[in-house]
Amino acid sequence: MRHLKAFFSSVPKYLLWAVLSTLFWLWIFTILNDAPAEKKVTLYADVPVLADPGLSVCLEQDLPEGIRMVRAHSFSYVMFGDAALTGADIFIVKGSDAERYRESFAPLPEAFAKRYPDALSVNGSPSGIRVFDAETGTGAACSYITYAEPGTAAEDYYLFFGAESLHCGRQDTAAYRIAELFLQLP
Repeated sequence: MRHLKAFFSSVPKYLLWAVLSTLFWLWIFTILNDAPAEKKVTLYADVPVLADPGLSVCLEQDLPEGIRMVRAHSFSYVMFGDAALTGADIFIVKGSDAERYRESFAPLPEAFAKRYPDALSVNGSPSGIRVFDAETGTGAACSYITYAEPGTAAEDYYLFFGAESLHCGRQDTAAYRIAELFLQLP
């Protein structure tokens, strides 16, 4: 009986060690499986459902030089604060939300603006490429993204480049290559 009582009195200590050990190994796993922002292109989509890591894996099939990985996340991935969002390279958002996030968007590069003359204007310049047409129900990467939940009205979605992105001309143009790959996905 004494041994059983001693064991149960130590359970909180064992649980604490188990939690700390788990957190430590998760931290190690993250370090080993992540890349610094300079080597990673990030895409954030404000959509109901995003196949993660499926979209990331698909976009990593043809990485630009100097890039080790692509990470695609839904906005819900960023739970506390928006610090991760401000440095994102590519955004996918509803046309009706474009004004809300306008400070995070860069104008389209001239090459994209010429290819997509119907681009959505934000801050007075072409900024967003339509990736989902609500009227036809077609768009880019529909195999990986659910743009409209059943029973709700569909909206047009647009691709924007991040104003603070390292990969939109500040360091390189890798985000443009990943965006082109995204736009070609079925």
